[in-house]
Amino acid sequence: MALFERKLLFISFVGMLFFGSIDSLRSIMTPLIQKDLHLNYLELSGAFSLGSFGYLAGSFLGGLVIDKKGLKFVTVWGSFLIAVGLLLYMNVENYSLFASGFVLAGIGGGFLEIGINGAVPAVAKSAEDQARYFNWLHGFYGVGASGLPILSIWILQLSPDWRSGFWVELVLLSFILLFVIFFRYGQVTTHSGKPHSQRETVPNTIKSGGYTRLVGLLLAILAYVMAEVGYATWLPTYLLQVRALPLSEGALYLSGFYLVFTAGRLSAHWWIHRIGQEKTVMISSTLGILLVGTAIVWRGEAAMALFIVSGICFAAIFPTIAAIACSLYANQAGRILGYLFTASGLGALVGNGMIGVIANTYGIEWAFSGIICFLTCVFLCMLAVIRSKERIPTDESFVHSKNS
Repeated sequence: MALFERKLLFISFVGMLFFGSIDSLRSIMTPLIQKDLHLNYLELSGAFSLGSFGYLAGSFLGGLVIDKKGLKFVTVWGSFLIAVGLLLYMNVENYSLFASGFVLAGIGGGFLEIGINGAVPAVAKSAEDQARYFNWLHGFYGVGASGLPILSIWILQLSPDWRSGFWVELVLLSFILLFVIFFRYGQVTTHSGKPHSQRETVPNTIKSGGYTRLVGLLLAILAYVMAEVGYATWLPTYLLQVRALPLSEGALYLSGFYLVFTAGRLSAHWWIHRIGQEKTVMISSTLGILLVGTAIVWRGEAAMALFIVSGICFAAIFPTIAAIACSLYANQAGRILGYLFTASGLGALVGNGMIGVIANTYGIEWAFSGIICFLTCVFLCMLAVIRSKERIPTDESFVHSKNS
């Protein structure tokens, strides 16, 4: 791999580290934010959902412009908008301004996510490369998410203000922004090595991969994100209010979940090709249903460990679906990533909203149980993908579509 490509993957890994750490931090600080700003579950989930709506819009727009403006454009603007959004909701007490900060940060997050994920199809030479790089990339999400809870506990001991951890996130975000500004991307896109005249149109690309598969993959991503975001956002609150654990212990459980989650993603390239990508998603979602369901229903001390172990079930689903989609629709990988992350944003929006409404009406215990239903939807969507009759391109056709 060329030095330029290594640098491109490096900043993408750092970007995903940022996403994991800030998502984890927000989950841990949720009870403190709720108490400090005197918010009920509906108001809190409303702010989270507005952030997800912004992410949805940013992902869709980012997917449309990445192959025209390049990776640098969407990455710079994404980082800048996240910084503005963070500064806004960290420094206001008015709920409308607080929620507006989430919207801006969400739009920036959508742009940045497209930019850092777009690096994978830009440098990958084969379908196996894409699967491996996507799992490594999203493994760094888990690194950030598992390490930040431990750091958060230390930060809270030094300063009880929930904003302290977000200042640390701004430092990391500033590094990403400066690196990208001074890094010479040129006009790198998700298919920068392919002459424009030889690229297929969007309808032809989707037709060649199969409409049924695309819809199935988008719905699977949507349902998965509903499950993961719901789990990560509300686990500390669930453990605090239902299992009566202190917030510091809840943070450790979340850290443990993401530690197992990270190990699963970083090791996934060793076992996914033996099982098959679609079957990997189905098996993972099935095990997730069993482990999360048992952890919720069984109140014994031994069951608490299942909240951590279930991380292995969430690990490979998202990057594997992304790799399948980018292999099927290689000629429009940037736009397909935009569709995937738009579905991801919609999943976060709907998932957070549903859990907040149910928690406000029936309690957090019933709301948290909805994660089992979301994982069931992932299984059913991938079952539909497997049963569809469209042909998945071989690795050779993938390489040809990248280099012809």
